[in-house]
Amino acid sequence: MNTTPETQVVSVPDGSIRDYVDGKIRKDTPEEYVRQTSEKRLINEHKYKQE
Repeated sequence: MNTTPETQVVSVPDGSIRDYVDGKIRKDTPEEYVRQTSEKRLINEHKYKQE
């Protein structure tokens, strides 16, 4: 019996980035990169809820 969770593979088109919180595909711009980095830090370092 295999008890490992299934892995979901998401393909992101060139020039796009997947949003860390809601998973939406967004245009990869310098501003979006900063926004995504801020989201990740708030969740991972400062323990904000991902919702």
